[in-house]
Amino acid sequence: MRKHCAQCGKSWLGRRSTCPRCGSGQVYESGGGWEKPALIAVAAAVVLIAAALFATREDGYWHETAISAHMVSAVREGPSEEYEDESLWRVQVEVENQGNFDAWISLDYFDFYDEEDWWLECEPDYPVYVADEDRQAWHEVWLPAGRSTQLACTVSVPDGAEELVMEYSTQNYGTGRARTSLSLTGGT
Repeated sequence: MRKHCAQCGKSWLGRRSTCPRCGSGQVYESGGGWEKPALIAVAAAVVLIAAALFATREDGYWHETAISAHMVSAVREGPSEEYEDESLWRVQVEVENQGNFDAWISLDYFDFYDEEDWWLECEPDYPVYVADEDRQAWHEVWLPAGRSTQLACTVSVPDGAEELVMEYSTQNYGTGRARTSLSLTGGT
């Protein structure tokens, strides 16, 4: 235990309760708490544990999800009841999860445009996932890593449009963007 003299300021190690320099009995233990080597060891252990926990976290949805997609077909279903001079097209989109982790995939994260880059409304047409906590409905499907699936949606397209353009994020739903298009001429 480290001791310290209140009279002369001398410090020493040991059990002695009187100062070896001045003989004073006004001695107290200095430092208290943890010694520096033990404190450093504990701090290093905390850092290593935190790093190990972070490294083994499977937060693949946000960090390792990579997708590719293309429109397989677009079939005209008839005139839009909601918008004049527009038709409803049923669009099939093939989505592939090229990442290392399974992920939720949704056409809600995809944007559709006509050839003049007018944004088009898309209504997903596949099972709805309902979240337990807030009961919000999400049009999402679970897509395992390395697998692909086809999703369908109905898009309201202006009459006379010749091309349908789809834009989506290739990673993390926001970082890299890709565009693909499909000709609407000859569709029924």
